[in-house]
Amino acid sequence: PENEWTLNTPPASTVPEGFEEGDIPEDFRLIDQNGQEVSLWQFYGQWVVLDFSTLWCAPCQELAELAGETHEMYAEQGLEYLTLISQNLNYEPPSLDEIRMWRDTFELGLPILADPLRSEGEEEALPAAWTANFVKGNAGFPHLAIIGPDLRIVEKEVRPNNDAGLRARLDGLF
Repeated sequence: PENEWTLNTPPASTVPEGFEEGDIPEDFRLIDQNGQEVSLWQFYGQWVVLDFSTLWCAPCQELAELAGETHEMYAEQGLEYLTLISQNLNYEPPSLDEIRMWRDTFELGLPILADPLRSEGEEEALPAAWTANFVKGNAGFPHLAIIGPDLRIVEKEVRPNNDAGLRARLDGLF
C-alpha cells in the first residue's frame, strides 16, 4: 500500500501461519485516519504493538492518552504502535470521522485503523474484522499484542492490559 507509515517488504517466503504466539498472522488491509490503506506486513523489520480498542472503552481511552509517549520511548528500538478500532460508541464499526476524532482527542500521530471501516450511511453487512480473528477467545478491551520484527507474534495478550503492563513487557524485550 501507499501511505505515510513505515513501508518495508517481507521476504517472499513469508506466509501466514495463525494467530498464536510464534505464528505469523495473516496480513490485513485496513484504512487509517488519513483514508489510506495500511498493511500489517508493511512493518516487517519493526517491533509492532497492536492496540485493539473501542471508542466506548474507558481503559482504551486511558491507554490512548499514553500511546504517543510509549511510542516515543521505544521508537529508537524500532517500535511501531498501531491502534485498531473495532467499535464506535454504539458498538458498531467506526467511520473514518470517528477514528479521526480518536486521533484528535488523544493527539496521536500514529496509525489508527478502522477494523472494519463503516461508510457513512452504510447499512449492509461488513466483512468480519481482522481483530475478531486475533483476539478470539479473549474477552475485554483493550487487548494488547506484540509482533516481532520477523512478523511473529511475540506476545498475544499483554497483561496487565494497560500502559504500565505494556512498558514492562517492552522493557523485557529491549
